[in-house]
Amino acid sequence: MHAYDKAYVYDAMEILGEAFDFAACAQNLGTQRFFDLFVQTGVADAFGGGSPRYVAGVSGIELVLMVGEQAGAPLAVPPATRHASLDRTPEYWSGWILAYVQWRSGRTFASLGAAVRVEDLLRLYKPLHEASEDRAADEIEALIDGGDRLVRLKTIRQARGMTQLQLAEAAGTSLRAIQQYEQRVKNIDKAAGIKLYALAQALGCKMEDLLEFNSPASS
Repeated sequence: MHAYDKAYVYDAMEILGEAFDFAACAQNLGTQRFFDLFVQTGVADAFGGGSPRYVAGVSGIELVLMVGEQAGAPLAVPPATRHASLDRTPEYWSGWILAYVQWRSGRTFASLGAAVRVEDLLRLYKPLHEASEDRAADEIEALIDGGDRLVRLKTIRQARGMTQLQLAEAAGTSLRAIQQYEQRVKNIDKAAGIKLYALAQALGCKMEDLLEFNSPASS
């Protein structure tokens, strides 16, 4: 069940995206700190309930300033202020997709924040920022519901619309190897450099984008 009328959701996504970007890039507040205050002040409840005042009546910059004021920590706006960075920075995308996940799932921001941190969303930027909002939301909700880390290889492969077999053929490796990496039976962090390079080339990403870091699987 959606949290509020769909007519507001894309405005809400842009507002929260701009808020995350402004908090991190112009206020040096940090996206996680802003999000925590957003929840603690109760603004998140009003925003998540579709209050027009918040999901359509303010800009992202104004939302950050309102949260700061309600938290008892008024923020100063830089002199030349028209923070015009509406580019899809990782911070912008994190707020943008979080607003969509909250709307689509009907969960509260507090419950989402308890299950996934902003830093987790930031790590998902590269594999998912070019995917549709529904595709990205599917992955994020799977992460929340499953309580497990997403496999980067799988996330990037699916975002590119490739099957495991197509990737195996494009990278010149076996289907079984792809399956083992995605199931964490084999640790991709310990894969030979030539294999990582071939996978990255086939997926159009950097080699480091595929690394899991501290994966429990054996090599």
